[in-house]
Amino acid sequence: MNYWPAKYTLRIIVLPLLTACFFLAGCTAKGWYEGFQQDQRRVCDRYPQQHESQRCIEKTNGMTYDEYKNQRDELIKK
Repeated sequence: MNYWPAKYTLRIIVLPLLTACFFLAGCTAKGWYEGFQQDQRRVCDRYPQQHESQRCIEKTNGMTYDEYKNQRDELIKK
């Protein structure tokens, strides 16, 4: 029993799924890394003590993506 004609199935199910796949594939590793850093900074901002918050932010900002990638690549080679 089919409730929707095929053209509606394409519009409602297939097109949104394809769009989501294209957007997810377009996200780079650098974008993911920076997004995680940004989320961690938000967590740091919730710390009640200013010095704890500052220490957390410094730790989060401690490594750029390029530094992270180089370190990761070296570890993978070993």
